[in-house]
Amino acid sequence: MTAPRPSDSGGVADTRAPQVVLDRLVRRAQADGDLRHDVDAGDVTLMMALLLRPIPGLRAELTQRSVDRYLALMLDGLRARPDLRRLPGSEIGLADLGGA
Repeated sequence: MTAPRPSDSGGVADTRAPQVVLDRLVRRAQADGDLRHDVDAGDVTLMMALLLRPIPGLRAELTQRSVDRYLALMLDGLRARPDLRRLPGSEIGLADLGGA
C-alpha cells in the first residue's frame, strides 16, 4: 500500500477514491442487470489500462480510431445478456490489484 499523497488543499488525497467509485458503479450496474456478473472492478480497470496503452509506431489517427472501436467492443462485451458464456477464470477485484 502506498503512503497517502498530500492534496493541493493541504489535506490528504485518497488515492483509492476512483477505485471505490468504480467498484460502486460496477456493483450498481450488476444489480440493475446491465453488467455481467462475472466481471469485477479490477477487470474493468485492467481492460481500460490495456485499451489505452499506446502501440509503438501506430499512426495517431489509427490509434484514436482503434481506441474508439475497441472501447465500443469492450463495452458491448460487458453488457449482461441471457445468452452469455461465463468468462474463463475468476473475476479480478480491486484487492487483486492492491487497491480497496
